[in-house]
Amino acid sequence: MKTNYWRCLGLISVVVFIISSAAALADGGKISAVYFGDYYYIAAHHNEELESRNGFWTRRVYLTYDRKLNETFSSRVRFEVNSPDGLKEGASGKNVPYVKDAYLKISPKGSSHSILLGRSITPTFSVVPKVWGYRAVEKSMLLMQKYGSTRDLGIAVKGKVPGVDMLSYHAMVGNGAGTSAETNKYKRGYLSATLKPSKGVIVQGYVDLEPRGSGMSRMTLMGFVGYQMEDYRAGVQFGNQIRGQGEGEEDVSIQGVSVFGAAAVKPDEIWVFGRFDKMLSVNPDAPKIAYTPMSGDAKSNTLIAGLDYSPAKNVHIIPNVLMSFYDSPEVGEKPGSDLMARVTLYYKF
Repeated sequence: MKTNYWRCLGLISVVVFIISSAAALADGGKISAVYFGDYYYIAAHHNEELESRNGFWTRRVYLTYDRKLNETFSSRVRFEVNSPDGLKEGASGKNVPYVKDAYLKISPKGSSHSILLGRSITPTFSVVPKVWGYRAVEKSMLLMQKYGSTRDLGIAVKGKVPGVDMLSYHAMVGNGAGTSAETNKYKRGYLSATLKPSKGVIVQGYVDLEPRGSGMSRMTLMGFVGYQMEDYRAGVQFGNQIRGQGEGEEDVSIQGVSVFGAAAVKPDEIWVFGRFDKMLSVNPDAPKIAYTPMSGDAKSNTLIAGLDYSPAKNVHIIPNVLMSFYDSPEVGEKPGSDLMARVTLYYKF
């Protein structure tokens, strides 16, 4: 009964959102949408029960309404829906929408600074995923490996550093609960600084800190260097999350490096891309990775490669493969390799 209640509430919210947004379009509003999903086939997996599993799923649908209220204020509401992750034990149910973004943006006239009140993107993922450019294929490394959430509920400030146009910042204080409810008195602080010293070059440093009580905490450090031009792009990302385990317990450090690149074979029609993620530490959260669960018993090495074919503007058909193989653990047997082949459909309007 409870599940049906929330499902109905979510569907009613979307219907109300569509009707009210449609009525407001004539007054300067804008509706947009994004879809991506796959046909997948698992050729090999460290969990033998998943081998030969195949099917169709919808990994993301975004329905977004943006509206400029006046010269200072603007707003966004975005709903997200996706298929339950059928690779996780016990996963079931239907697609249920929820609120992804809901914020008021304050941009004083003549200022290069903005304040966002509500649920908005975190500084963790505001730059690297854009340079990677293939979120429809896979999340960037920090998000994929469960370092944090793309969204948080709180207050954010972003803009350019006064007198240094090439340097921008993004700071935020939020619940630290992503799109879930706050369950404690602690908050998460985020800060990123992005430098663009010359055309195409992007350098970013990032830190966040979240106390969790009883001596437990999380601190994330990230560094990124990228190069982005019209027909090619590349980047290197390093991440380290230090997880305080509490009084008397040794901290756990989760480190990883990601290297990626993409290039146009035929501009506006065919691109090729590749990425390699090397986890320098065992990630105990790896089995929780959505749609591509990995082993949490050994350091992982993940290769992603594919071809992006665009038959029409904003429509992409992307055959790709994702392979993970593992280092020998200090204790226990080495996990078997994972190999998943997918054909990803991505479009937006």
